[in-house]
Amino acid sequence: MPLGFSVLGIIVHPIRGDSDEMTKYDKSFGRDLKTEEADRAPRLFFDADRSGVVEPLVRLVLGKMRDVQKLYEEQRRYHTYASSLLFAYDAAQVRRFLAGEVSESKLSESVDVKLIDFAHAFEAEGGKRDENFLRGIGNLIGVFEGLLNKKKD
Repeated sequence: MPLGFSVLGIIVHPIRGDSDEMTKYDKSFGRDLKTEEADRAPRLFFDADRSGVVEPLVRLVLGKMRDVQKLYEEQRRYHTYASSLLFAYDAAQVRRFLAGEVSESKLSESVDVKLIDFAHAFEAEGGKRDENFLRGIGNLIGVFEGLLNKKKD
């Protein structure tokens, strides 16, 4: 894991268009994902290729990822191994946001990033930060930010 994270699965609901059919990518997708293709994960998750990049949605997810990152920058009690971040947003709410029916504030209520899978959490020795976790989430944030940066190009 050169980037310090892996993709175990993605479920995508279309944001724009007539179809409401979801697409599912399982762990074999993540296993086959090469480091240089890591930017495919957020493109798929946000349905960017079919629906375009919804910048407010990406920024909301990034903000919640940075909250987790900040927690790990400050906490010195535990190191976690093989934990997961669960990303979720309500595609129907995103559609309502794009139609001007709900505010960005209301959209934020339907976006979540949760740290899950604590089976391998251990006390940190000597009060040290969990640098492995921080490296992984930092790289993941960078990959997600790349989605916004590519839109600006």
